[in-house]
Parts: sequence; structure tokens; C-alpha cells
Amino acid sequence: MNELIEYNTTMQPSDFNIDIPTKSIAQTPLKERSSSKLLHLKGDVIDDRNFFEIPHLLKRHDLLILNNTKVLPARLFGKKESGGKVEIFFERLLNEMSFIAQLKFSGKVHIGTEIIISEGTVFRITKREQQFFTITSNSSVMEILYSDGLTPLPPYIKRGPNLEDRDRYQTVFAKKEGAVAAPTAGLHFTTDILNEVRKKDVSIGELTLHVGAGTFAPLRNEQIESKKLHKEYFEVDQKLCDQIKVSKANGGRIIEN
Repeated sequence: MNELIEYNTTMQPSDFNIDIPTKSIAQTPLKERSSSKLLHLKGDVIDDRNFFEIPHLLKRHDLLILNNTKVLPARLFGKKESGGKVEIFFERLLNEMSFIAQLKFSGKVHIGTEIIISEGTVFRITKREQQFFTITSNSSVMEILYSDGLTPLPPYIKRGPNLEDRDRYQTVFAKKEGAVAAPTAGLHFTTDILNEVRKKDVSIGELTLHVGAGTFAPLRNEQIESKKLHKEYFEVDQKLCDQIKVSKANGGRIIEN
């Protein structure tokens, strides 16, 4: 007699947990960007290589697409008038004097709460929507970020940011400010590697995707149920679309960084 067995196939946030040995997570970058490891898959063959070999893996008419977003020093620390500490994680600029952010704080915050960043620099909470807060400033937000902000290292990096991180947690082709996390696959490129790629008659295109603070946030039940994750700003221009068409017409591959 056959018995019908029902299984609960509903996904849970825990289904996405990945156990990575601590020793396998580098806490500081290699001295040379391009010395990082590169996993190469060709058919069923997997090779361990170094990133500086990537020009040799590309061929004529291929198109290499780079994300030219630039990481902001998006983590700020302040305190409430009561003295309670507040950590501010910049998400998106609304205008020169206001922005959206995630907050970590002791006690409670509410609409109208003021956060003191430094002498003469004060933020005020004006709106809250789930984990995101709208904040206004008494001076230029971007100037405050560059004077008081810290590099927003990922949570698996168990150390505080330093001055070197402003350079190393940034791609060599970063142009457009707006990201709070680096497009990490691009961190291993160097100017020399990109010049080698061009010499092989491989085209290089650019798009902009500003990685948001949601990339650091844990997955929540409501996101699984709604099948929606956080939003991120992106730009794809006509020049890149034309490059893709040309590359495909010539039998090239589209390699997205």
C-alpha cells in the first residue's frame, strides 16, 4: 500500500546559512591585488589559478563588463543627546542634506531624535520605514561622510577599518560614488591587467550598480515570503548595449564582473 507523505518545502532563512571555516576568510588583502586565487571552470575541468592569469583566459571579441561604482566611507558613529551610542550605516542620498540609513542604537530612537556626530554636526531622524531611517543633516551629507565616515567592511571581516581600506576596498576603475560595499569580484583587477586585456582585442564596457547596505543584512522571513530583496540603483547606458550587440555578433563572450 502506497502512503502519501507530505513535505514542508517552505524555505527558511537558515537554509541559506553557509558554514565557512574562519581560517578560510582572509582578514586583510594580499599585498598584490592580482595574486588572489581564481577558480577556472572549462567544461567539466576545474583549475586553481591566480587572478593575474585572467587575460590569458579571454579571447578576441569577448566583452568584459566592469561595475564602476565607488564605495563611500558609509559607516558613521554618533550619540544621542542622552549619551547613548548610535551607529549609522548610510544607504542612499536623497539630497544634499538628507539620506536613508540603517541604525544600530542603545535604548530607543523615535522621529525627532537628534544624533550628534561631532561638534557642530547633528543629524535628526525624520521618518522610519522598517529597518530604514530617513535622516536630515545640518550640513552636507557627503562632506560629513568623507570627514567622519569609515569604510564599511563586511561583517565577516572581524577587525576595524583602517586608512588603507579606503584604497584597497575600492576597485581601480571606481568612478561613480554611491555604493556602501565593493563589487568584490572586481577588487583583484589592476591597471596592468586591464591593459593586457585591451591588447588582446577584448572590449571593456562599464555599468553602474550601487551595492546597498542590504547586502550586509541577514535574510528575513518576510523577504522569502514576498520573494523580494532590497533595492539597488543601477545604470546601463546605450554604449554598453551596443558593445554587447557587437560582441555577440562576432561570436564573443559576455563576461560580467
